[in-house]
Amino acid sequence: MKIAIDAKNLALYGGGISHWVSEFLPAWIESSPENHFSLVTPRGEGLKKVDVAGAQMVDCRWPLGIPRQLRHPVYDNWIFPKAIKKIKPDFIFSPYFDVRMPPNVPYAITIHDLCFIEVGHLYPSHLRNYYLYMMRVNLAHASHVITVSNTTRLQLIKVLGVSAEKISVIPNALDKIFLETKPSPDVIRSWREKIDPSGNEKLLLYPGGIEYRKNISGLMAALRIIWSRESQFTLLITGEPSEQFLGSIPKELVESGKILFLGRLSQADLRLAYSSVDAVIYPTFSEGFGRVCLEAMGCGTPLACSDLAVLREVAGDYPVYFDPHDSQAIADAIMTAANLGPQPVVLKEEFTSSNVRAKFINEITRVLNRVRGTSLSLNGLQ
Repeated sequence: MKIAIDAKNLALYGGGISHWVSEFLPAWIESSPENHFSLVTPRGEGLKKVDVAGAQMVDCRWPLGIPRQLRHPVYDNWIFPKAIKKIKPDFIFSPYFDVRMPPNVPYAITIHDLCFIEVGHLYPSHLRNYYLYMMRVNLAHASHVITVSNTTRLQLIKVLGVSAEKISVIPNALDKIFLETKPSPDVIRSWREKIDPSGNEKLLLYPGGIEYRKNISGLMAALRIIWSRESQFTLLITGEPSEQFLGSIPKELVESGKILFLGRLSQADLRLAYSSVDAVIYPTFSEGFGRVCLEAMGCGTPLACSDLAVLREVAGDYPVYFDPHDSQAIADAIMTAANLGPQPVVLKEEFTSSNVRAKFINEITRVLNRVRGTSLSLNGLQ
């Protein structure tokens, strides 16, 4: 069976979706030597090189020569479909839903969340409308839909009318390096001393990224409340101080050192950051899973996060929850979490790499067997 895999997210990004796919993709290919896999991946300056053993790489040009806002639509609707026509696969798998799928080839897409519906008003209309259109077009002919939580599964059934039998839940898992890297007390002490030589600060970590649904403005409002009561709190942010981030954060807070950017961290360095701070903050308005919760729980670091159904599904009673629309509630929860001290590490079996790999391979094999059976039946009728 010829299987094409959309590797756009693997080439462009290094966040949640990329980590999620990396948990099971190599194992799936290795466990299916009877199938021929092609990874359709964009190539271009600044993009990551995608190379998975056992799969043929099908390089596509990432359209760098056109305005940034047009690159995804051009790739999704012209470049990717053109590559698929050349491959002529029997099945296509995409870890997202935004590349245009051919209606005459069986495929599975992934819908991680419904943020464009839940909090669509936070997004520019052209962005919201584009992704909603692509989601609905690809849902119309999808053989199967994969999502990452039972909360999102129920939303797909209720909001978009997707058949329950058509949906599989494959959750996230902690990265192996993140999980196995356990910094010593001396390493943690040294890390904190570099950030706070005085040793007087409460260190808060925000690792959730910059996106419309992430509620950065609410976080800033809550921190201003905290700083008006108690000045000895410092916010650490993973990632680079991009224009988008700096546009959401008061300049004077960065200049004064109350907000520090940690840059792009390896999984080992990310684990060190989680293990060294007093609390992790996650003020999001909408999520499909909640990887930040897993990471905080895996380190035993206190967590203050939004009171969302999906975060309760992942984290249970571990966090200090707050209403993400209430800056006073966010401030109170942050201060409570920051004073809790180290917590017992929580590692749920359902969110382990081995479980995620086994579940995906089992589910996708079931889908492929159904597709193969349908194909044989149709050929028998011809």
